[in-house]
Amino acid sequence: MTNLGERLRANIDRMEQLKIDKASRAEAEKLAAESERQAEIGRKMKQVQQQIVDDIWRGLVLKPLRLPDNWQIYQNGYIISNAGHPDNHIWCDFEAWAHEHGLQVSCDYTHDGMGMQSWYELKVSPLSPY
Repeated sequence: MTNLGERLRANIDRMEQLKIDKASRAEAEKLAAESERQAEIGRKMKQVQQQIVDDIWRGLVLKPLRLPDNWQIYQNGYIISNAGHPDNHIWCDFEAWAHEHGLQVSCDYTHDGMGMQSWYELKVSPLSPY
């Protein structure tokens, strides 16, 4: 038979293990949510790629594309095209795709000039030969 001290120690150890398991689950859920968020941004960028291809083949001159606010283009003080942005690798893949197809892309901050609205635009142009 175990004494009360041993029993209490077992209870404490079990509770500590439950805390660790709970923290591990929370971290795993957080990582899964972040992975899904990045996958969604990747899917949206693929849609933009397809829109660019379709518009060019239809003979259109591309106008700047206003990016939705929920795309989180600006995070932690960085725009997505900056290496400090957590989704910069997605932008780099997109930019590499553009260069492979003779295109140059930029993501620029713009506004209405009245201080009422601001947004980010994706601009596409032919890759400069220089």
